[in-house]
Amino acid sequence: MTTVTVRRKHAFRAIQNNDINALAKAVKNRVEANWREQGAPAGNTLLEYACELGNIPLATWLVDYGADINAYCVRVTTNIRVIDQDVFGEGVSYLGPLTTAVYTKIGHKRL
Repeated sequence: MTTVTVRRKHAFRAIQNNDINALAKAVKNRVEANWREQGAPAGNTLLEYACELGNIPLATWLVDYGADINAYCVRVTTNIRVIDQDVFGEGVSYLGPLTTAVYTKIGHKRL
């Protein structure tokens, strides 16, 4: 396992554990602030994951550090049509970090 892979895993774990100090140790620059889960092009970004968990301080830190607020991810859910009408498969749609934050905040209710 490469050093980058280990640091990426630490960054996602830091968000899960609400640990801004561990996140700062794992993320050293703007490129890393935009890491995706397992490096997959459509995987969650760090910002998306922080928004999904409703973690405002970590999401803010990531944005301040250069995370792309428009970095879209493919998300599979059962009730996604209420948010995005551009669906390209049943329950599959592009979401971004801010949409995820709103969706999570309203408790998956219809907009």
